[in-house]
Amino acid sequence: MTRRILLIHPTTEEDIKEKSIVSGKPIDWYEESMQKHAEKVVRPDTEVSQWFLERYSGSLQNLYLATVNNLPLVNMIIKAEKKGFDAVVITNHADSGVQMARSVVNIPVIGPCEASLAVGSFMGEKFVMLTIREQFLRLLEHNIRLFGFESRVINYRPVRWPEQGLWPHIIEAHQGKAEKFVELFERIALECIRDGADTILVPGYPFGAALSMIGYTEVADTGVAIVDGAAAALKMAESLADLHKSIGLVRTKSQMSQYQKPPEGLVEAAVRSSI
Repeated sequence: MTRRILLIHPTTEEDIKEKSIVSGKPIDWYEESMQKHAEKVVRPDTEVSQWFLERYSGSLQNLYLATVNNLPLVNMIIKAEKKGFDAVVITNHADSGVQMARSVVNIPVIGPCEASLAVGSFMGEKFVMLTIREQFLRLLEHNIRLFGFESRVINYRPVRWPEQGLWPHIIEAHQGKAEKFVELFERIALECIRDGADTILVPGYPFGAALSMIGYTEVADTGVAIVDGAAAALKMAESLADLHKSIGLVRTKSQMSQYQKPPEGLVEAAVRSSI
């Protein structure tokens, strides 16, 4: 049976285009690359769609601006459930808005950070998480604690990033020019391995996806596994959608949980007032 998964990018198409500069020229690559990656990961009968926000607050690292961004994001997920999507993946590696969305919809809502930690737990014993810049450090450390994986990451600097900017080389890798990207990735990954990591988690959506698209799933010849958080999130969404359809599994609605079921009509009224 066909499953419908929605990728929601917590930014605008314009913001992605403004940041997509290669060799001094803007290029249009993101949506097409993410679609190719998704189709590589999910089953042939699973349909993947992509939505962008109409407005972007300007930051997912600053707590206030991320909160401002989350409201229209979650409203969009409410809309997606009504339109019949079976699961949603939020393509931000800090998992911004994921827990908020889970408190108001029944379909699975997945973030690549939590998914990479969950899948990584089947792949190895001690993790390091890689990001593209230091501004995500505390958010990702917070997520590791929140999701209960503190004992599974190495003690020293469990979240790291390359010294040299990686974003333009991620774009180049998606365009088929991966040499510099692999060089920079291996430099930081080998450092992590020397400090005790046997598994590298890459929750960043285009970052991890770039590794999967070039078939790079092991660091050099070390045997150390790489978990692409984008692929992990997609597959987790697909699997949870299957469980939802087959046995009726949905999120907890316990009154002890932050995902507790809200009073009837309250969410609809809140959505109307926020539009």
